[in-house]
Amino acid sequence: MGKTHADHSMHYLTGRFSMKAEVLESTLKKNKYCLVDTVFELEKMMPVHGSHCCHHAHGHRHQRLSIVQRSEPKEINTAFLQEVAYIEHEEEIEDYLITMAICREYKFEQAKEQGMLCQCECCFDTEILADETFSCTNGHLFCEPCLQKFANIRIGNADFSFPCMSADCTGGEFSLSTLQAAMEPREFSSLIRRKQLEDIKKAGIQDVESCPFCGFTNIVQEDSKVFVCLDDECRKESCRKCQRESHIPFECGELEKTNDRCRKFVEDKLSEALIRECYKCHRKFVKENTGCNHITCPVCGAHMCYVCRQPLDPKRIYQHFVGQGGSDTKKCPLFSN
Repeated sequence: MGKTHADHSMHYLTGRFSMKAEVLESTLKKNKYCLVDTVFELEKMMPVHGSHCCHHAHGHRHQRLSIVQRSEPKEINTAFLQEVAYIEHEEEIEDYLITMAICREYKFEQAKEQGMLCQCECCFDTEILADETFSCTNGHLFCEPCLQKFANIRIGNADFSFPCMSADCTGGEFSLSTLQAAMEPREFSSLIRRKQLEDIKKAGIQDVESCPFCGFTNIVQEDSKVFVCLDDECRKESCRKCQRESHIPFECGELEKTNDRCRKFVEDKLSEALIRECYKCHRKFVKENTGCNHITCPVCGAHMCYVCRQPLDPKRIYQHFVGQGGSDTKKCPLFSN
């Protein structure tokens, strides 16, 4: 989901549940920013009695909280509004679906008795309601699953023509309105976007570019270095030159070089903090994983303190250190990580 949808969802959740923002955000992320699943999970987390959640104390349904009254992002997000509509009208929707299922079953039995069921010319299923079939421009009938699968295969192959699936059909095709009725809304929107892009490329329209992340197409000013995606679920800004996320004010590749230099600087500083150089033979070595700050050069045997790096007199080594629980702050600790 895009940032706008996530922002709307967080504002909705904070108005609906009296929980910490961290809990709400983590639950939203866990459910892949699906607001419906997030609300249902948060409801299960709330105790039945004495809940601090914003709902009626005697029931499990929440109060209808006004979206307008809460401080939310100004941009409208259709997917968010659809999820809220489902959440706040769940009972009515479920009742409607049950009623529709009963009506369909009755219609099916009536059509079967009257011999009015249709046959799909792809899978040859003979028990399909007439209003659940889809036809090409020549009238050949197909069921919804077959047409959906056919359309998705064509789209996956970047082929945006949809001829009739029947071998006996000449010149028949599926109209966009037929495809829209059969396909999932998100899939159809993707089809329209990709088909428009193909048509624009064929037309050779100047200054038309596409978002490298979602394919959204728009006309941009010639002197603009950044493509701002207006797709509601993307909204990313990309560099027109390298097709990666916007890195202004850095030049292409400069940000990566800067990051590499920073990484090397940090690594060098870490190495410098861990590695010690023998004051006698100048051999470099690291402390063994014992925690003791009295270190001995593995080459010449010189003694030194790991903390302050000073040479130690072999006869008075432990006078330099303070043991665990000691209070002499002028001495180096004998043990440390």
